[in-house]
Amino acid sequence: MSQPAAALEIVDRVRQAVPPQIPVTVKMRRGMDDSVQSRDDFYAIFDGVLQIGAAAVTVHGRSVQQRYEGRSSWDFLREVKAHAGSRIVLGSGDLFTAQDCLDMMAQTGVDGVTVARGAIGNPWIFQEVRALAAGLPLPPPPSLGQQRDVIREHYRLAELCYGAERCLGVMRNFGIKYARLHPQAAPVRLAFIQVRRPEQWHAVLDRWYTKEG
Repeated sequence: MSQPAAALEIVDRVRQAVPPQIPVTVKMRRGMDDSVQSRDDFYAIFDGVLQIGAAAVTVHGRSVQQRYEGRSSWDFLREVKAHAGSRIVLGSGDLFTAQDCLDMMAQTGVDGVTVARGAIGNPWIFQEVRALAAGLPLPPPPSLGQQRDVIREHYRLAELCYGAERCLGVMRNFGIKYARLHPQAAPVRLAFIQVRRPEQWHAVLDRWYTKEG
């Protein structure tokens, strides 16, 4: 973010390496900090990647300096979209519910949103957004059976990706997030925290996620 020339070279090389029919997109924060130089660097990169051929740019409304602290600046997203015109801008930052996603689009004018932390432990947020966007009521919360099936599939994919030993540590963190949707969130969260072996992971699912089948 503080080296526009290097950032643009990276995107340019990717665009050249990828077949033309495959879109290349870029995600960036609104700058390193709130300085004038950071703002200038942002727009140098933003305009440059679109000129290079990026199909869309996702803009996170926090600076790098903020990390995860403070609010995402939706005002900045509105400014960027006004600057971009017809070019595609996706917004990111503080999207934890389906309504948040629609609110960001309505308040900033961005063409779409990218959900990050809001989807961790709640992949159902996407179907919820689709429902609200279509003028439908929110779908009912996922049943325990639906949650169990998704968690099991997530574990299976993680094991394929990371291997049997590493995957458990990775999935323990996800289990803690999944627990937030459980009617008995606190004891389920504790159960996932205490998992140290694969059989313990599966035992948590068998104990806490079977009532609805």
